[in-house]
Amino acid sequence: EDAILLVAAADVSAGVDLTRMRDGDVVIEPDLHRATIVLPPPEIFDARLDNEHTYVHTRQTSTLGEASPELETRARQEAERTLRTSATEAGILERARQNAKTTIEALVHSLGFDEVRVRFSDEANSGSVETLD
Repeated sequence: EDAILLVAAADVSAGVDLTRMRDGDVVIEPDLHRATIVLPPPEIFDARLDNEHTYVHTRQTSTLGEASPELETRARQEAERTLRTSATEAGILERARQNAKTTIEALVHSLGFDEVRVRFSDEANSGSVETLD
């Protein structure tokens, strides 16, 4: 038996791609000083291992076992395959959603709008648009 414990560090970036906005995603009501903005859903832009900080913590080969020369490579490949899932489970998309919402609200408020409504196109259209003053 040949086993490895790989400590994998990664860089994962996520956000909202504003180039995916469509006509009608921004509705301005100047007389009410109100803006309603529909943003595309957040997405993971990039996910990769940080090779400077990824390392083999332990490796054990049984007495009768033979060390596999490609075991570390396979462990790194598996870590890369699970990056997006792990980042999603850790809440990266929700953080990207909240950061985009906060940034857009601040920007539109700075343009003189008193009421800014921001929602995302992947949210149900149940009329539950959050309003901030």
